[in-house]
Amino acid sequence: MDTQHALATESELKAPGLLQSLGFRVRPSRLEVDDEQSDYQAVLAYQGAMAYIYLADRSTCRVPKQKCDWSKPPRFVEDVMPVVHAFVDANHGNDRFPKLKDTLDLIFAREPVPTSEDAHEFEIYDGNRLVPISRYLAQHP
Repeated sequence: MDTQHALATESELKAPGLLQSLGFRVRPSRLEVDDEQSDYQAVLAYQGAMAYIYLADRSTCRVPKQKCDWSKPPRFVEDVMPVVHAFVDANHGNDRFPKLKDTLDLIFAREPVPTSEDAHEFEIYDGNRLVPISRYLAQHP
C-alpha cells in the first residue's frame, strides 16, 4: 500500500476529517450503518489509487438526524466546489491537515446533474477551474 497517497487512514487527519471540517456529516466507513448514523452528507469510496467522494445536496438535510435526499444532485457551488478547494489547499500543505500535503496528483470533479440525466464527464481542477481531461493532459504531458 502506498501510505503517502492513501486517503483512508487516520480519519481525523485525512479525507474524512477534511470533509468534517467543512461541516459535512461523513458516512462511517463500514458496510452497515445504524439508522441513527444514516444522516450522512458525504460518502468516501476508495478504489485503489483513487477515492471517490459522493456528496448530497446539503440543503435537503441541514440538521443532524435529518436524512439527505440522495435523489437530488449536490449543488455545484455550495457542496462540490468547497470540497475541491479544500483538497487543493490541503494538498498544498495547510496546517490543519498536514498528512494530506502532496498526496494528490489530480483532483477530478464534474457538474452534478439529476439522476434522470446522463452524468457529465469528469474534468480536472487546474487550480482555477475545471478543464476537460484531454485539454489538461495536452498542456501537462
